[in-house]
Amino acid sequence: RFIDILPYDNTRVKLTIIDNDPTSDYINANWIEVRFCPQNEPKFIAAQGPLPGTVNEFWRMIWELKCHAIVMLTDCIENKMV
Repeated sequence: RFIDILPYDNTRVKLTIIDNDPTSDYINANWIEVRFCPQNEPKFIAAQGPLPGTVNEFWRMIWELKCHAIVMLTDCIENKMV
């Protein structure tokens, strides 16, 4: 969607590598630390909404990291599409 918006390598979410493919750990998402939370508290993940070609990786991230909630901070309609 935005090829110029990439995650920082030191805070990017890394998925489990599949079939020894080193690129299979990539998803365009970053861990976000919240300063007022204790160190052992979970962090947040910031990611764009998945595109048709990245839906599997998005749900894999949710599953692997045992995310308890997904919050969408955008309009439900984008470019006249829901």
